[in-house]
Amino acid sequence: MRHVEMLINKFDYSCNDGFLVTSCSVKIRLGVTLMNGDTTFTKPYGLTESRRVAAAPVKEYNEKWMNGVLDRLWEYIFSDPELRGYLGV
Repeated sequence: MRHVEMLINKFDYSCNDGFLVTSCSVKIRLGVTLMNGDTTFTKPYGLTESRRVAAAPVKEYNEKWMNGVLDRLWEYIFSDPELRGYLGV
């Protein structure tokens, strides 16, 4: 039986403090464990990104940016040769 476990070890989103917001950043750290019968694959993954902003970010802009960050993280994870080797792809 196959089993997948993903733990979110860190998810930090922040913008600089002060009168004028000029930058935001996100830091994500995950632990991925795949189990297939008696074999187990475990590996940490993460991503850190920053962006400059001209004004305090609005909801729609934040959603688009965060979706892009998560897309890049999934792409990074699922293109990992070790993980792909374990999955046999």
